[in-house]
Amino acid sequence: MTHKHISFGELCKAFYHHNEQNNITSQFEDKNALVGVAVFKQESWPKATVQYSLESRSYRFTSDNKYFISGMGGNSIFASSLDKSDRGVRLDWYLGEWELDYCYIENE
Repeated sequence: MTHKHISFGELCKAFYHHNEQNNITSQFEDKNALVGVAVFKQESWPKATVQYSLESRSYRFTSDNKYFISGMGGNSIFASSLDKSDRGVRLDWYLGEWELDYCYIENE
C-alpha cells in the first residue's frame, strides 16, 4: 500500500484538526484516533554498524498523544517501530536528534 508522504508539520496539523473536530481533551481516549508513521533517515544513526530496515526506522503513533491535544500541558508522543523491535518510545525526545525523512497517515 502506498501512502502520501507528508512533513511532520502537515501531520501535526491534521492531528490537531482531528482532535479539535472530535473534542478530544484527554490522552488515549479517542477510539477513532488517526494513526501516523514517522520515517527517519538511516543517517540518524551515523555510528551504527548495521543498516536499519525501513520498518525499524518507522515509528507508529496516534493522534491522541498529548503532543497533539491543545491544552494538555505535556508533549509526549509514545510510538513503536513497525517491526516492533522498539516499543513505547518517547518519540518527542528524539524529534530534534533523529533526522526525519517523511511521515504519513495510515488511516486517512
